[in-house]
Amino acid sequence: ELDGSTTSGERYHLGKLYLDTGGEYWSNNEGWASLDDPESNYCDWFGVTCGGNGFIAELNLRNNNLTGSSCWPCRLDFQYATRLDLSQNRLSLEKMGKVLYNERLEYVDLSENVLTGHFDALLFPSAKLVNFSHN
Repeated sequence: ELDGSTTSGERYHLGKLYLDTGGEYWSNNEGWASLDDPESNYCDWFGVTCGGNGFIAELNLRNNNLTGSSCWPCRLDFQYATRLDLSQNRLSLEKMGKVLYNERLEYVDLSENVLTGHFDALLFPSAKLVNFSHN
């Protein structure tokens, strides 16, 4: 069980992503099973790229068998991330209806999933590409 008060914000949100999208069944979940181990460096986990400051800069879990529909705002809370690619999975967003906001994201790709929900608003002021096609 994850405890947001005892883990870093980045690790906590990665853990929520893993648990909410069937991480145990991902095509590649190398490193992610150690999410409760504070000695494990999440920058070494599959699909995670960190910047020099140790914060997540990119998250690329494209075509990795992610499934699920809950906790979407927590996936956008990586404060220094500029790139998020969760395309070509089986994510549905059925329960979504809130505002999604991230100040720094430049690239957001959620294409080729099964998105059936709606957003009240998408706010990515730094975005150069936002792709929700083929859903």
